[in-house]
Amino acid sequence: MDIATQKQLEDLKAQHAPLIEQLVARRRNSVQSALNVAGEEFRSYFESLGFQVSGSYPSRMTAKYQSLEFSLQFDEAQRIGCWAVAEVQQIAPKKAAASAMLVMKGTGSTLHAGQSDPVTEMKREIQETQIALAGPEPQFEFMTKEAAGVGQRPGMPALKRYTSFGEFLRDKFK
Repeated sequence: MDIATQKQLEDLKAQHAPLIEQLVARRRNSVQSALNVAGEEFRSYFESLGFQVSGSYPSRMTAKYQSLEFSLQFDEAQRIGCWAVAEVQQIAPKKAAASAMLVMKGTGSTLHAGQSDPVTEMKREIQETQIALAGPEPQFEFMTKEAAGVGQRPGMPALKRYTSFGEFLRDKFK
């Protein structure tokens, strides 16, 4: 790669960096908003069952009814394909936790086949970032890994999607 091309690539990287910062901040705010709603749905669900609920997102939340106790904790460490995990644990009496992953609706990996030069690739990345910034706020849903069902390969978990955290709670904590 000649010096002129290297300089052009550096200029494109400098143009791309602030766009990426904006996109990261926007997605972080969207994730926090989705988790805040999940916390409110936890509160609403357990209060409707007569529990006293304390705490709020981003801290641990607890729902208590006499000797029954449930907790909700948020793990915002990003994983591949997952923006956060919300874990509900029945503390008293102790039972296995149920976790729901926060995932972006309708997204999948994009694969660009073929050879492209670094300048063309960086221009494409800038364009994709600008489109993402100009588009609607990201929409999220919750997903769980279920045990393999009949007709599925052993060891391959089934994925179950929930449009809201409240739907997840109603399914797992009846």
